[in-house]
Amino acid sequence: MDLLFVSSTFQDMQYERDAIRDLVMPRLNKEAHEYGQSVSVCDLRWGINTAKLDADTAALKVLDVCLDEIENSKPPMIVILGERYGWIPPDGLINSVAGRKGLQLEDGQLSATALEIEYGIQIHKNQMLFYFRELEGAVVERKYLAEDEECHKKMTDLKSKIMHMSHGKVHKYLVHVDGGGICKEDIRRFADMVYEDVRQMMLPKWKDLPKNTPFARERESHWAYIKEKSHLFLAREAQADGIVDAVLEGQRRIVIKGESGSGKSALFCKVADMLKERGWCVIPFIGGLTADSSTSMGILRQLVYALEEQLGQEHRNAAAGREWKSVDSHGTRRLQERLLELCLLFQDGDRPLVIMVDAVDQLLADTDRDQMIFLPDQMPSKVSIILSGLPDREWGKWKNIFLLPINRGEKEAVIQCILQHHHKELADEVKEHLMDHPGSGNPLFLSYLLQRLLIMNRMDFGVIGQMGSGIGQIADYQKKIIDHAQGSLEEIGVTLFKEVGARLNPRLVSRVMEYTALSRYGLRDSDFALLLGEEWNYLDFVYLIHYMGESFFCRKDGRYDFVHQRIRRGVMRECPNRKRI
Repeated sequence: MDLLFVSSTFQDMQYERDAIRDLVMPRLNKEAHEYGQSVSVCDLRWGINTAKLDADTAALKVLDVCLDEIENSKPPMIVILGERYGWIPPDGLINSVAGRKGLQLEDGQLSATALEIEYGIQIHKNQMLFYFRELEGAVVERKYLAEDEECHKKMTDLKSKIMHMSHGKVHKYLVHVDGGGICKEDIRRFADMVYEDVRQMMLPKWKDLPKNTPFARERESHWAYIKEKSHLFLAREAQADGIVDAVLEGQRRIVIKGESGSGKSALFCKVADMLKERGWCVIPFIGGLTADSSTSMGILRQLVYALEEQLGQEHRNAAAGREWKSVDSHGTRRLQERLLELCLLFQDGDRPLVIMVDAVDQLLADTDRDQMIFLPDQMPSKVSIILSGLPDREWGKWKNIFLLPINRGEKEAVIQCILQHHHKELADEVKEHLMDHPGSGNPLFLSYLLQRLLIMNRMDFGVIGQMGSGIGQIADYQKKIIDHAQGSLEEIGVTLFKEVGARLNPRLVSRVMEYTALSRYGLRDSDFALLLGEEWNYLDFVYLIHYMGESFFCRKDGRYDFVHQRIRRGVMRECPNRKRI
């Protein structure tokens, strides 16, 4: 993942920061995914916990975190400047932080934003994008203007230095301001400009990446998902150890069962990673993650192909690097026979094999899924099977692992992992508030609560600004958000979709949710376009999928559907008189 750092003052750049996160990142990721890459943005409007620190220590922590994130980020670094110079830390702190980073400064009275730019130039050199905003309007709010004459001069000098250093390669954009605030169309044009600039810098690097076959990209997709989930995994460690021990002791059929959102996938991924570390040949599939893992037949084909690769066998059913063709019932039987033949070959090898399929219930519901055609007819002694699914299916003689609500220690681990992933911190009182919430025993419910905090934007910060300007006001506001998130998993899932809709396109998000819930097997973007007519906006749809990516999956034929059936039920409750399509 490429992490991009955005440097700007905060108070006057809320629209621009929202636009980069909400409008630029989804479009970049849609293209990045074609090359097996992803992009995120470091936005530090909140997420540095200074609640229990004195003023100087808090200021030092803020500056240290900002420079550390610049160091950890990848180019290009994005700098947006208006007329405000920003917060100038107390005397001596700037030089202290700069000295630890080996940064030589001519002026120790810099704003935090100016310090970020100085360090960005040292780290990223000429791989920076600069944007200067110009305002036009009869009445401009005070928050968009320079703090005083001294700050105005400092900002003028900073911009001159940037112009000289970049040889004039600075992008200027005009924003109109009236009584209703900043013109949103101007912000969209700004977002389009940033998207094109970043894309032009990233695309050559993506294109230079090694070209993989469709099969290799498929395998990489599943392992990338597993690595990410496993890296974030700290809850249910005892159950993960228990499953691995059971496999090592000879248990050949295991199914992880739990309600929607209970953490089956996270546990599944941790077990896959642990078994691989112990030298097992692990071939995992995440149901619905890719087009080829959305059907039982797709998994059977990929499994045969993967085993042929592992054993150095000739690919009998498809040419290497080419897409699999559809097969009839006779072809299915031949694939099953080939699967058994390959599994038996592992008997003569040194490495035992484990075949893993997560979210079996998310596969296309057909006879192939009912018959589990991707499982070998016989169970060789060196082959194990691990599946995961909802608890409503009977699994005969399989070893069943049931997931119960997570305990307080596990809740804290889940919260910390998600925050670290997004480069954020929460005040301890907010964490306690999260863990005290009645629904927090369900990891998905807890994740949705955190996601609501992570999408805080200019509207949220506007409310916070009316309460005060300290870290305490942010914490109080976040606790109110948590308090308002009452009800079931279905209800909080629908609420989060609505919150995302309020930030993107309320009507489009509402209708996409409704039509997805009413569809039997999901809908393509072309189906949504037909159903929504003039209300359809493809880019807003891309943004929605980016925001709520873990709640959707895309089937083999391009149909988008909900990952969690409880979210479907929640949406269905709001449109009880509609018929399924």
